[in-house]
Amino acid sequence: MLSSLPLLSALINGGVRCSPPFSVPPSKPRIFDQRGQEVMRKLGPYKVGDSVVLKCVATGGEKSGENLPRIWRILRPFFAGQPSPRVTWWRDHALLDDSVDEVRGAEVTNELRLGDLARGDLHAALTCQASNNNLSVPASTSVRLDMHCEFYYLILILQQ
Repeated sequence: MLSSLPLLSALINGGVRCSPPFSVPPSKPRIFDQRGQEVMRKLGPYKVGDSVVLKCVATGGEKSGENLPRIWRILRPFFAGQPSPRVTWWRDHALLDDSVDEVRGAEVTNELRLGDLARGDLHAALTCQASNNNLSVPASTSVRLDMHCEFYYLILILQQ
């Protein structure tokens, strides 16, 4: 038992880096608009030509660890957020952005910028996904883009 004390001391002081023998799926991603307000289902309304900036934030793994063996619940703070999630943006099942803009502890942020919105963007599904392994389904959150589109009138003049 005494031989394990240096290892425990190194763990506590941050001198040893190792991965736990489990992977906890990331939390459900949260989407925020450019004002910092969380967006739930509908985004907007925007006008044709507007720009949109969205942030998706996900945390790696659950914090409770209730289903973990006792020793790993004790050591859980040393492995919080391991592995960190990969946060990606999708539009109607097509990948838009897989970059990482900010990592703060176990929290990963990916910022999406859409410029010059067009009429075709009306009701587009924007989905943020977070995954940290290939064994479980990624956690995801989606919003629909709402727009005020001007209507164009077509006037037909019939000549006799």
